[in-house]
Amino acid sequence: MEISRDTDRAPSRGFQPLRDLPTVIWFVLVVVVSLVQSDVPAPRWLMIHLLLLGAATHAILVWSQHFSFALLRAAQTVAHQRWQTWRLALANLGAAAVMIGVVWQMLAATITGATLLIIAVVWHGVSLVLRARGALPGRFGRTIRYYIAAAAFLPLGAAVGAWLAHDASVSLALAHVLINMLGWIGLTVAGTLVTLWPTILRTRAAEHAASGAARALPVLAAAVAVAAIGAAGSWMLVLVLGLVGYLVGLAVIGVSLGKAALQKPPRSFAALSVGAAVLWWIGCLAMLIVRVVLAWAEGGDFTAVRVAVDSVVPFLAAGFVAQVLVGALSHLVPVVLGGGPHPVKAGASVLDVGGVLRVTVANAALLLCTLPVSGVVRMVAAVVYLVSIGSFLPMLFVSMRAQRRAKAEGPRTP
Repeated sequence: MEISRDTDRAPSRGFQPLRDLPTVIWFVLVVVVSLVQSDVPAPRWLMIHLLLLGAATHAILVWSQHFSFALLRAAQTVAHQRWQTWRLALANLGAAAVMIGVVWQMLAATITGATLLIIAVVWHGVSLVLRARGALPGRFGRTIRYYIAAAAFLPLGAAVGAWLAHDASVSLALAHVLINMLGWIGLTVAGTLVTLWPTILRTRAAEHAASGAARALPVLAAAVAVAAIGAAGSWMLVLVLGLVGYLVGLAVIGVSLGKAALQKPPRSFAALSVGAAVLWWIGCLAMLIVRVVLAWAEGGDFTAVRVAVDSVVPFLAAGFVAQVLVGALSHLVPVVLGGGPHPVKAGASVLDVGGVLRVTVANAALLLCTLPVSGVVRMVAAVVYLVSIGSFLPMLFVSMRAQRRAKAEGPRTP
């Protein structure tokens, strides 16, 4: 049996448990908690953090590394893969400890978990910086800077979150939300969509997509910092300026994304889900800006702003984060599992079954939840949304089986 050396190229295709399973497990836990939330402490907080701190964070650590190797034209070695495994283990252990600590009011577990998470993400960011310095980037190689900037925000957001477990503060809680949602998750998604969106659509990126992304990054990163400072200091004008700046940064990227969609309109489940997620992202930001401006104009205190944020965050989580994750994974998982054109197509076709219906039902149900309807109607709509989004989980396993079966059959003869 041949022993792999650290400098050997690591296999990028095929099933890897610690890479492929945690996001699915976190998703399953979100569904479970949503079904038994009356028996769980702080169910709303827990569902949001299972999705954002669990599923989204794991996916970011996995796929930003994946894209960094591809965009920087670098080969992942056995050593790279081993260190990535350690980072994923630390991050998932830290996320679990934070949630256990907060829900059951165990401050030591919360601080320990936040520390492990910070170590994992700082390590992740350093690895990206070192890789970027030693590579010859292609046209979109600079989008790796989005991942590096995002990795700089998460430790700050996690530290603020750990402090909140000790001393709850309306202004710091809002800063925590903005840093993590717009910085850690938002910057990662923005940088990824520049190349992933046209790939999902099976078209070429717009001519100025790379230069637009380069211009947008400092705007987005500065906007997150300004918004977080405004929140932490309870300065409404500064907060509004930060949120508006972030929307401007998204508009710069949105030009190239829109051109790609015009070249080849989204039709697959992956494309429709990611497209819907971007619309929720923009819509929730716009709504948040309006709510903050109204609270400011009416002379309300910062508690009114926190109420506005609390009303928008669940829709950012469900409409933006959940849908962008499900859509991106529907495209990426069959590709990464590999096996050749036929197996990849077999896996992808399963995930695309009923795509238009699933996306339409999920978004109609979520939109209904934003309206002033009765509690019963809102509850039914929430269940419909959960079923529509949750259908991704069983379909993913069916897809993996179909792809494995197609691999076993071997390549098809023309």
